Amino acid sequence: MKAATIIFFLLYIVSSTSLSAQACFNVTIETTPLIILPECNDSSGSVLFSNTRGGRPPYTFRFNGKINQFGSFNNLKIGVYDLVISDSRGCVDTFKVDMTYADVEDIIRPNNAFTPNGDGFNDTWYIPGIESFAGTEVLVFNRWGQKVLNNSQYSNDFGWDGTSNGFKLPSGTYFYIIEIVNNCIKEQISGTVNIIR
Repeated sequence: MKAATIIFFLLYIVSSTSLSAQACFNVTIETTPLIILPECNDSSGSVLFSNTRGGRPPYTFRFNGKINQFGSFNNLKIGVYDLVISDSRGCVDTFKVDMTYADVEDIIRPNNAFTPNGDGFNDTWYIPGIESFAGTEVLVFNRWGQKVLNNSQYSNDFGWDGTSNGFKLPSGTYFYIIEIVNNCIKEQISGTVNIIR
């Protein structure tokens, strides 16, 4: 009688998760969003993710419940969205995409003083950030509440030279109101500006 020969088979099951984890170690996927915000709270927003790099192409984009390999998504409302990008090996990176309007005060930051003395330096009052909004109106009042500037189409190309109806205004503190339309809502910013001669 022959002795029985016992053969042991070792079965290794390697899950795709562990393969993916090894292949994805230190893999970072990056992308650049081009965002068009929706107007007047409708669903006209869109986003295109371009210059995607890292990992191994092709990439799959998961955004707002939709999946594609083009990185283009339309008919979006205002909100903060999750983006998941996976590469051909299953490596994944996640992002937050903010499709909301910024606060007006974070964009428009009027200078608080200027010196219109003709020396070519700081002669005009400028309002940094105002170019982000079309059709802004700038009103300036003296300390007695008299309107000294009413510019319904203000532009930093010209600014304000500290005159009213062609006359130089004296040194002092003036009060401004800036009216803008932000996402179809009329908003105001107010503050003071000093003329120093």
